[in-house]
Amino acid sequence: EQFVSLGMAVHRADAVKVKAFIRSLGIRGKTDAIDACALADYGAERHARLALWCPNGKVRDQLQSLVLYRLDLIKQKGAEKNRLQAPKSQPIAHIIRKHLNVLESCIQQVEQDIKALLSQDREVEQTARVMRSIPGIGPVTASGLCALMPELGQMTRRQTASLVGLAPYPRESGELKGRRYTRGGRKEVRRLLFMAAMVAVRYNSTLKEFYLR
Repeated sequence: EQFVSLGMAVHRADAVKVKAFIRSLGIRGKTDAIDACALADYGAERHARLALWCPNGKVRDQLQSLVLYRLDLIKQKGAEKNRLQAPKSQPIAHIIRKHLNVLESCIQQVEQDIKALLSQDREVEQTARVMRSIPGIGPVTASGLCALMPELGQMTRRQTASLVGLAPYPRESGELKGRRYTRGGRKEVRRLLFMAAMVAVRYNSTLKEFYLR
């Protein structure tokens, strides 16, 4: 953030891409000096196509922490519910139910904190309000997207789909036309979008037709 405040262009490099770049140079060794030189070459060669990094700001950073913590609590709640249904859970069922109550209380508290935090940043609050105008997107999904996809509104639809991991990549070679598959991207965002999409296909005729096809 200090470099950005000084007006310097900053890019947060993907370690996988940088490693592939280093291997493409035929470099097999690894030292701090080698990595530093390779990073400099990477930036010099590809700076025109690299996306600039922008700091999220205090509110977005706090929102991201709350959203990720809520997702973790949801996972714990699901695991405890599954454990409660296990054939041998009877001796510990009362403990599991107590833990479920605690988890539910924590989830409600986190959701209240998220709601309060959204009201502290006008830009984030406006973004969440626009998202909630879309059928299928509720407060949980909207706040999650604001936290985990701060780039929304600054990219094309294709770039957005690729970043989330929903873009079908081609698999073609000569006359071969392989089936396209999605891969990579932000898995936590996909989890948020899944339930929203299932609701949207019930109320949006265009999405419903595409889904059924």
